[in-house]
Amino acid sequence: MNEAIYKRHFPKWLIFLLDVLFSVASMTFAFLLRMNFRIEELYVNNLMLIMSITAIVRALSFAIARSYLGVVRYFSTKDAEKLFLTILFGSFIFVFLNFIRFYFVDSLYIFPRSVLGIDFFIVIFLLAGYRIIAKLIFESNVQLSKNYNKLLIFGDENFSIITKRVLESENENSNKIEAFLVESTNSSGKKIDGIPVFHINQLPQVLEKYQPNRFIIAKNTIDAVLKNEIAEMCLMRDIELLTVPSVDKWINGELSLNQIRQIKIEDLLERDPIQLDESAIKKEILNKIVMVTGAAGSIGSELVRQLTKFRPKKIILIDQAESALYDIELELQEKLYFFNFEIYIANITNKARIEYIFKETKPTIVYHAAAYKHVPLMENSPCEALNNNVLGTMMVAELSEKYNASKFVMISTDKAVNPTNIMGASKRLAIRLKWFGNSSF
Repeated sequence: MNEAIYKRHFPKWLIFLLDVLFSVASMTFAFLLRMNFRIEELYVNNLMLIMSITAIVRALSFAIARSYLGVVRYFSTKDAEKLFLTILFGSFIFVFLNFIRFYFVDSLYIFPRSVLGIDFFIVIFLLAGYRIIAKLIFESNVQLSKNYNKLLIFGDENFSIITKRVLESENENSNKIEAFLVESTNSSGKKIDGIPVFHINQLPQVLEKYQPNRFIIAKNTIDAVLKNEIAEMCLMRDIELLTVPSVDKWINGELSLNQIRQIKIEDLLERDPIQLDESAIKKEILNKIVMVTGAAGSIGSELVRQLTKFRPKKIILIDQAESALYDIELELQEKLYFFNFEIYIANITNKARIEYIFKETKPTIVYHAAAYKHVPLMENSPCEALNNNVLGTMMVAELSEKYNASKFVMISTDKAVNPTNIMGASKRLAIRLKWFGNSSF
């Protein structure tokens, strides 16, 4: 069946009409049940009146409570509570009408009291039942469709439920909440709203089991280390990481869909972003020859892009990756309209080649970004990590000093702060070498 069918809502008038029809059917069945399917002659004569009163009273109560406005496929406990109170209100009107007739008209009841009790439970079952069935049909078809988002939500229980409700109200895209993740051990292993709950420590297993394409952090306060671990696991699996703002930022005290946004790098810092003093940077870079090693890499290429803003006399790009260098060359010319650069293909461990470049270009500032950075690969090739990251760095630094560069800047990573692998250890060793004692570097 066409998926678009399941993206449409039931018309409000249809829900209202079904509610009234089911109410009349419920009252009729309650009469039949109470009378053992043999309705007394007194009630047979008044049956049309009873059905008419039932339809009018229930229609008025539904109109006043506006219970028909809820989206059937997103029927929730709050909707069920509202429906219950609406039906209870209508049943009280039936009791009131009985009281009026009995004491002020002819000492007879319009509705037998036992019928009203039976009707109350039947009408709740019918009205809630068809809504639940419609919701289950929609959810089953969403699961069969390939065009839906599989989500995990991590946060406090109440916060997670609110986030789930907001996501389920989305009209354009289908969302399926696969699981909740919590820090509390009390809820772990249970189900909330029919969705399984796991402890956050089980995240790797949960990711493997459900293979979601979105992960939402719905928590006001979260440990920075835990947030970074979650972000790293999501990035490794190409999972979109989203976050929900704190309650004080909700619009009119309610969370809206457009407030659920992709997480930003500053969200992971747990501090305000550092604002660069661009005037000071421009003063340092303006009309200077700047060398960037590893210029075709992710860090080096971004560094080159940023440097173009400060009008250097020339940028010297060095890397051993031919295709990547060609890409950054085209970007500089065709997108950034920057032409004051020279490109050299070279390995930083090749002293003769690197010294030739220094001798030819005589850079004033050297940004050293060339390094092996992939942890698993370097674990398998520790000698290459040491050769490139340590000996290569040492050689570039020595040549910077030899050819009178005023500044040598080594680009490192957080893994060098407290290394637990050969990549981080090699970067930290490069930082600690004695030739970094020169005050101009």
